[in-house]
Amino acid sequence: MKNKCLGVFLIFLVFPFIILSILEISFVRNLTSAKFYKQAFFSTKTYSRTVELIKSSSEPTETNILTMFTSSIDENWLKQNTETNLDEYFRYLNGKTKLPDLSLDLTNLKKGLKPSDDLPQSTIKLIPDKLSFDTYKTFLTDLNSQLNTQSGSSQASGQVLKQDSTDVKNQISSAETITAQYKKNLDNSRRA
Repeated sequence: MKNKCLGVFLIFLVFPFIILSILEISFVRNLTSAKFYKQAFFSTKTYSRTVELIKSSSEPTETNILTMFTSSIDENWLKQNTETNLDEYFRYLNGKTKLPDLSLDLTNLKKGLKPSDDLPQSTIKLIPDKLSFDTYKTFLTDLNSQLNTQSGSSQASGQVLKQDSTDVKNQISSAETITAQYKKNLDNSRRA
């Protein structure tokens, strides 16, 4: 009788722990894979809803750089960039790369940019095809050099160019701070 009670007790004690362990392993495996998030984004129609939100937030009558960029964003572009970065991030989390190479492919978006007074062709050429932390800082540095060159040759709009140059320098400083914080957060997420 004692052995039967002990056996029943062990079954009710051990069996739930085994089931919970199997469920936990399966759950953790799902949460630590890019496939899980790709399926979640697809099933919740995240890409199409995000594109709708982006398009509804821009004014179609404006012709600034942001409006030109947003008009070129579509569901496929958003999905491609998101999934590429998810794969890269989870390769990093799983120890397959030292640092993730997160970036946005701007090739098609650049094609939608039209030169204007505020956006000369020379500036459009400076925009990288792939935007990452490194290429963004390079772009800002090159843009700052271009603004400094222009301010030296044009006295009429010199004050505006000086302000633009100051804004770009502030962006460079912010980019450096954000990059350092990003790397720190990556290190913390990997340790977790």
